[in-house]
Amino acid sequence: MADINNNDSLINGDTTSEFFDSTDFPPLKSSPSPSAVDVDLLHKTISDLERENSVSESRIAELNAELKKLRVEKDAELEKLRVEKDAVSESSESHGKAAEAIAKRAAELEIEVARLQHDLISAMNDSSESNREIQKLNAEIVALKREKSEVESKVKVMENKMEELMKKSNDSDDLIHGFMQKIEDREIEATLKANDELVADEVRSGDCAGGCDQFMKQLKENAAAIAVVTGGVIVAGGIMCYVRHIRN
Repeated sequence: MADINNNDSLINGDTTSEFFDSTDFPPLKSSPSPSAVDVDLLHKTISDLERENSVSESRIAELNAELKKLRVEKDAELEKLRVEKDAVSESSESHGKAAEAIAKRAAELEIEVARLQHDLISAMNDSSESNREIQKLNAEIVALKREKSEVESKVKVMENKMEELMKKSNDSDDLIHGFMQKIEDREIEATLKANDELVADEVRSGDCAGGCDQFMKQLKENAAAIAVVTGGVIVAGGIMCYVRHIRN
């Protein structure tokens, strides 16, 4: 009977209600990441387990009430049998029958009490198992949230690095463009200077009869050189635009 009283204290005390307090597992906010689907499924599983716990608690309460009722009936029956035993105590035969009836009824009641105790312990074990499952799922939710936070942090770092690289790329493009512009200016300046020197030489010589063709040929070559330099700058600019497009 001491084991029964101990089980009653576990059921009727604050341990059961505090043990299944659902406020220990606050709901998570929805997230657009793939992990959000797993978190929602875990929350649904937790809700199902909590409903099962509620059913188990109701069953435990019913078994406890039935057990108490059975004890009252047992005590009443024993008292009744005791009265009957006293009434027939003068007759040994009647006394033997009463004792046999008492023993039989007591054995039946003990079997019923043992069955109820077994059902009660099974229900409590089921509730404990459900609570352990809830704790496990809650730990998985916390791990998923931590993993999501780490991924978001890494993405932020990568975005910052990409912005830095893009800035360096733009700075490099500007620097290359400046160098190319200077090269173009120097090439054009050198070509024009060469043409001026050719013209000055022809003017100083004062004779264009035999060298005009050669003079015009040289001017055309210098003009072609300017066109090549300018075209190279244009092509290089196009290549820079293409590279920038690929980077973006």
